[in-house]
Amino acid sequence: MVERTVLLAPLGGETNSLADAVRLTRCAKVHVLFCEQDREVAHARAELLRERGIEVRTSWIIGDPWREVAHLCGTIHRAEHGVLLCLSAASDELVGPCVAAAAMHAIPTITLVNRKIVRMPTAAVPLSAQLGKAKCRILFHLQEKKVYTLGALTKQLGISAPLLLHHLRGKASAPGLEMLGFVERVGRGGVVLSELGANVVYALRD
Repeated sequence: MVERTVLLAPLGGETNSLADAVRLTRCAKVHVLFCEQDREVAHARAELLRERGIEVRTSWIIGDPWREVAHLCGTIHRAEHGVLLCLSAASDELVGPCVAAAAMHAIPTITLVNRKIVRMPTAAVPLSAQLGKAKCRILFHLQEKKVYTLGALTKQLGISAPLLLHHLRGKASAPGLEMLGFVERVGRGGVVLSELGANVVYALRD
C-alpha cells in the first residue's frame, strides 16, 4: 500500500517548491485548504499545480478550523486508501490544525522550509487505535448529550461502573480519558466532553 502524506506549504509563494515536493514524494492528489480571506491565493495555487499535471481539490474552511481540518483529515485518511496525499494549508491559521490533525490520524507529515522538504515526526498508530473501541464509544456517547451521570453512562454503554471508571481514570501506563484531557467531571458525578475531547470526537467521526 502506498504511504499517505500530509504536506504543509507556506502561504502564498513557493508554488514551484510545492509542485517539486509533490513530485518528489509522488503524491497522487493535493488538497488545498483555505479560509475566506485566502480564497484567491488558494485558487491561484491550485491552478498552477493543475497546470503542472497535478490533481488538486480545494476545501473552504468556514467554521472552527481545528474541528473542520481534523474532520477533513480523518475523512481523507479513511477514504483514500493506498493514495499518497498532499494537504496544503493556503492559510497561515490552518497550519496548526493541519499538524494536529495529521498527528491525530498518524499521517506522515512534510513541510517546506526554505524550499527544502522536511519530514516531521509521525505517530506510529492513529489516535483511535491508541484509545481503543471502548474509549471511543464513551467519547461518542458524551457528544450526544451535554452532561451524563456515571450511572446513566453505564446504562447507555452496557458496561459496569468499575469498567467505566477504568476507562475514565486509567493509570500511569495507560492514561484514561480524564488524564488525556478529553473528558471532565462536573457537579456530583457528572461527566462532560472537554473542548479538546469535542475536537477529538469531531475528527474521529465519519
